Amino acid sequence: LHDAIAMCMKDPAFALSFETTSVEVARSGDMADELGTYTFTATDEKTKKPVTGKGHGITLWKKQADGSWKVRVDVPVSGPPEAPAAQKK
Repeated sequence: LHDAIAMCMKDPAFALSFETTSVEVARSGDMADELGTYTFTATDEKTKKPVTGKGHGITLWKKQADGSWKVRVDVPVSGPPEAPAAQKK
């Protein structure tokens, strides 16, 4: 995983953004789920051109004894690949 992150950081086309679409906190106040979307851009190894992918995901949070929140589960789900510009309508 460390190597993959290092490779992304060296890619001049690399970009990653997140947008939270909803957050729901359990009645107990110690668990929460966050739904959101993301966009990721990186250089395609074959074409050497930037490609963008989109997806959504869920992050589950747990409140710690000291009051801080920590991620328990983070699940990204990739969307379908985007069509090449020439094929878009």
